[in-house]
Amino acid sequence: MHRFPSAAAIRRIRLAALLLVLKCLMVPASAVLLVHGIVMHKIPMVHIGLGLAAASLVLQLLQVLFAARTFCPLCRTPVLAKKYCRKHRSARPLFGSHRLRVAAASLATGKFRCPYCGEPSSLEVRDPSRPRSYTRG
Repeated sequence: MHRFPSAAAIRRIRLAALLLVLKCLMVPASAVLLVHGIVMHKIPMVHIGLGLAAASLVLQLLQVLFAARTFCPLCRTPVLAKKYCRKHRSARPLFGSHRLRVAAASLATGKFRCPYCGEPSSLEVRDPSRPRSYTRG
């Protein structure tokens, strides 16, 4: 189980994961409110739907900014950023999204499996007094 070098890296992952999950919940909610408000001719509901759509755009921007620096401690690939790299053969998506699986796992359990290298990581800070073990071949 791999650990992170600093508490700031853990905060970035948790914040980017929270923003991603909120965005994934707000987009369908705003679409439902917009369609329902238009069909039922309820203008306040349309305004709320438009507000949620605008808020989801802001959340998307913030999530992209924070996710660019959410690195896997082993392969150093941003796990919550949209990358078009090849995924590990055992990487499984959640509702069609590998990023959403990492976000949900990191928020719910404090652990996640990197979709690019396939190694498990725990949202804990490494112990600096413990020496790293290097093997030579």
